[in-house]
Amino acid sequence: MDIGIEFPRYRVIEHIGRGGMADVWSARDKRLNRTVAIKTVARDLSADNEPLKLFEREAQTIAQLEHPHILPIYDFGEDEGSLFLVMPLMEGGTLGKRLENGPLSLAEATDILRQIVPALDMTHRLNMVHRDLKPDNILFDGYGVPRIADFGIVKSAESSMTLTAGGLVGTPAYMSPEQVSSKKSIDGRSDIYSLGII
Repeated sequence: MDIGIEFPRYRVIEHIGRGGMADVWSARDKRLNRTVAIKTVARDLSADNEPLKLFEREAQTIAQLEHPHILPIYDFGEDEGSLFLVMPLMEGGTLGKRLENGPLSLAEATDILRQIVPALDMTHRLNMVHRDLKPDNILFDGYGVPRIADFGIVKSAESSMTLTAGGLVGTPAYMSPEQVSSKKSIDGRSDIYSLGII
């Protein structure tokens, strides 16, 4: 099947998901001979400069957040008009997928929190707020280790700057009241609220 997207270094294998702005593909890194995930700006948004700024901001933000429970970036670039991020392929799926089978046990939930809370704490100590914590943004590798993903709408707690096209940003079901009310000055407590809902 012709998926209509290729990169010189990466052989795209299949489409594995789509979020609000981006598509995610599994691919093979031909240089390092490993399977990766490639996130690309959705083609119908490629002409809009705002998603491109968000995408670049996500790459720069994650590069600052070196933590074993934050999904890292392997590569970032642009090829023939397609902006892309390359990340590890998280073969264990998402927390959202796991919850489709029913609630986790207390031991399972505690184990996941014990691992991701320090990553979130580090993010907050760097004066950043994730703003879109939800089960689908907690991913597991092949060993079941959880990592926080999708920092596309992260915001500096000291800044009123919002890199979005306007309107509500985040996932309403997991938002804190102050985020829903679109207050510009939110901090890490908003993420903690979202984590509590999760």
